[in-house]
Amino acid sequence: MSDNTTTPEVDYIPEDPIYTTELAPIETSVVRSPIICVYQNYIPWFGENRNNATLLFLGKILGTDYFIHPVSDLAVWIPCNTAVVLIPSNSEGSATSAAEENDPNAQANLKAFVRAGGVLIIDMGDNLLSGGYIAPCAKGTPYLIFPDPCRDLTLTKKALKHPFANCPIQLSNNNIDMECGCSVCHGNLEQVITLPRDSTVLMTATFNNIQRSVLAEYSIGRGHVILDTLTKEFVCQQPQGTGPSNILVNLFSYALCNLGDRK
Repeated sequence: MSDNTTTPEVDYIPEDPIYTTELAPIETSVVRSPIICVYQNYIPWFGENRNNATLLFLGKILGTDYFIHPVSDLAVWIPCNTAVVLIPSNSEGSATSAAEENDPNAQANLKAFVRAGGVLIIDMGDNLLSGGYIAPCAKGTPYLIFPDPCRDLTLTKKALKHPFANCPIQLSNNNIDMECGCSVCHGNLEQVITLPRDSTVLMTATFNNIQRSVLAEYSIGRGHVILDTLTKEFVCQQPQGTGPSNILVNLFSYALCNLGDRK
């Protein structure tokens, strides 16, 4: 796999995740931190596994604080003690993964989860020419188009005062761009997709000389939905490598510290 493109090679075989779906037994006196459930059929953006690296960096333990499920499990149930649901990018462009995430039972479970106070993060950036992941209370799915410049992101004015951009890393327009390769996002949250009117846009990228949303959030009931089209797990995202990225660190911290503790 080339290190400088977010488009998979023809003969690329995605790396399967190791599923961890059973809760470890704990003493009743132990206060558990918010549980994160990750739903993925493979490790996104060519096996770099930066979601895992970021969760470990934040002190989360696989099998205790976070669990990995196949996407098909969304249609069955979301464990009742889950605080955050993470659906990483369908970077391989798998029609099967998209169909499982689009399943009416999966969408009903996600909507109920958010309404009850959960936080849902969906990366809608993919390599599908048609279709893709959808989200509760949003209409459509992003069209596969690329920004120009292909590495640049911009924080909105609202983001500058938002917890996402300020904790634990002080994000700026200089430390959120890709350091190499293309593209920083696949599609946007405005073309061929409509978000609820109360959505807050946190990041934009340039498409045909127009700044368009690529990271946004909105509320449903007592919970929140965070959507993006970023290739934020890709090796060229700052800092370059396979460890935690700046965007992932702040995104997960925001979800866990500010939204994830269900009341």
